This record gives sequence, C-alpha cells and structure tokens, in this order.
Amino acid sequence: MTPSEKAAYQQRTQAILEQWRLELGKLRAQADEAQAQGRRDLVNSLDTLQQEAARRLETLKAAGETGWQAARQATDRALAEFESAYQQVLR
Repeated sequence: MTPSEKAAYQQRTQAILEQWRLELGKLRAQADEAQAQGRRDLVNSLDTLQQEAARRLETLKAAGETGWQAARQATDRALAEFESAYQQVLR
C-alpha cells in the first residue's frame, strides 16, 4: 500500500470517527431526555466501541510497514463492530 493510500485510509477513518462522535452526542442527549436506562447503557457501549476504534486508528498511524496491514484489519473490525452496535441502537 502506498503512503498516499495509507494517508487516505487514515483520513477517511478519522472522518468516520468524528461523525460517530457527533452521532453519539445526539444519542446521549436523547437517552438523557428519555431517562431510559437501557438506551443509556447502549450509548455507553457505543462510546466504548468508538474509543476502541480511535485507539486502533492511532495504532495504525504508528504502525510500520510490516504491521500496517494487521493494524488496518484491526481498525476495520473495530469500525464494523461500532457500526453494527450503532445500527442496533437505532432500531
């Protein structure tokens, strides 16, 4: 993978994480208004998954050439886990 492809992937992932941060804020406000414990628990779980995805992105940024693909796979898994959990909250 070329350096520009790596940079593009990292920028795209950072943009996804920023969008999720905003969406989590909205969900958190809704959960607080509704005083729904189950929903708050789900939002807290989403927050944890989003933080994990952010940590994976930082690991990816620091990864050398040999570890970059493994770090990307871990980041992709973290993004997929968050997306799945997020869709569950919306249902």
